[in-house]
Amino acid sequence: MDHNYIFYTGLPRSGSTLLSSILSQNPNIYSAGNSPVCQLIWDTFLSVSRNCKEQFISSNRDAAEFIEPIFDIYYKNVKSKFIFDKSRSWGHESNIALIKHCITETPKFVVLLRPIIEVFSSFVNLYDLNNIPTNFLYDLMFEENSEPIIRSYNCSLNLIEKHFENCLFIFYDDIINKPLDVISKVYSFCDIENNFTHNLNEIINKFPENDMDAYGVMGMHTVRPTISKRNYTVNIQNEAILELCTKMDQNLLKKYNEKLFYSS
Repeated sequence: MDHNYIFYTGLPRSGSTLLSSILSQNPNIYSAGNSPVCQLIWDTFLSVSRNCKEQFISSNRDAAEFIEPIFDIYYKNVKSKFIFDKSRSWGHESNIALIKHCITETPKFVVLLRPIIEVFSSFVNLYDLNNIPTNFLYDLMFEENSEPIIRSYNCSLNLIEKHFENCLFIFYDDIINKPLDVISKVYSFCDIENNFTHNLNEIINKFPENDMDAYGVMGMHTVRPTISKRNYTVNIQNEAILELCTKMDQNLLKKYNEKLFYSS
């Protein structure tokens, strides 16, 4: 069947698994965990544009012929019409260019955001619960272009600055405090008929990820049956990290509010 693909992205620890679990209650929507499709189309593009460049030029073939079917191959067994493909890298400019050349000139990005200090604190708390030392997080999580925070932040910022009109930005606290409003906005933005009643008292992750084998951390994508914000206190004494998180948040909100003002 024909699928409508929505590019699901944003910051980690921002409620994407929770929102996916709610949306996937609707049989017309498929929203699972982290997808390899973004990496697959990029690897295919590299093969076409570099390793096989000479052959493609000589045969007058277009990379789009080979990149576009990757989506349909990966989701061949999915019957839902609307598919939210989740990758933190969809907001990278190179990936957006591929989407527009090979998939659709008018992509829709659902972008989840949360204060960076809360994102980092959530990771620290998660590692504490798994009895994993967290000292290394301070050294690694804010290195240039590193995952999961910095690259995701840069991709989200790029979507704000260059592709605002193609995006629906959702803040974590709105998912927690105004879930029905968020759901309504998603339906409207994605042109999904809003005739389904979601159950917010029995939320189940239909597509659980193998967190331990994939990330080495249990509970990274655990979803509770009802919506509530986790109450935990993380004592971050590293002043440099606190200052960096504050600057990142201020920069992102400034860019977002500027775009929101000029687009309204």
